[in-house]
Amino acid sequence: KLQIICNNAFYGTSIESISIPSQVTEIGEFTFAKCGQLYKIEFATDSKLQIIDKAAFNSSSIESISIPSHVTEIREFAFANCWQLYKIEFAKDSKLQVIGKRAFKYSSIESISIPSQVTQILKCAFSECYQLQIIEIDEKSQLKQIYQNIFEGIIDTIIMIPVQLNISIKY
Repeated sequence: KLQIICNNAFYGTSIESISIPSQVTEIGEFTFAKCGQLYKIEFATDSKLQIIDKAAFNSSSIESISIPSHVTEIREFAFANCWQLYKIEFAKDSKLQVIGKRAFKYSSIESISIPSQVTQILKCAFSECYQLQIIEIDEKSQLKQIYQNIFEGIIDTIIMIPVQLNISIKY
């Protein structure tokens, strides 16, 4: 059974939508990058996906995405340059731990709730997300490190951080 969708598998193709089977654990580098007509991605409700690799959806036309609960890492540039991506949702029981460098740079997300298991948000993760208005960090957050410029270029944004959270900023 298919477990890994290989690097560049659909790079630059004209696909419009795709359903990812439950047994897939990894979406490789640049898998759906530059798929300018790809607007819809669905994951099986019992998805075992763990890794969304480097630039996996970079420059695609997806409008919204629900990240499956078993995803532990969204790597660098995974959703960068997704100008039409306005909505991203995480499962309530999300196991996401790391949001990679420039993971959502130049996307149009309007708000985001960082799942409680996230421990690191890397450099420029949400930079140049000009539509981003609300960033909410869960009150049970395990966030330990955020890296410089994660919100570079964003103005008039509300960031809700729990009082008890002790975060170190890395440069």
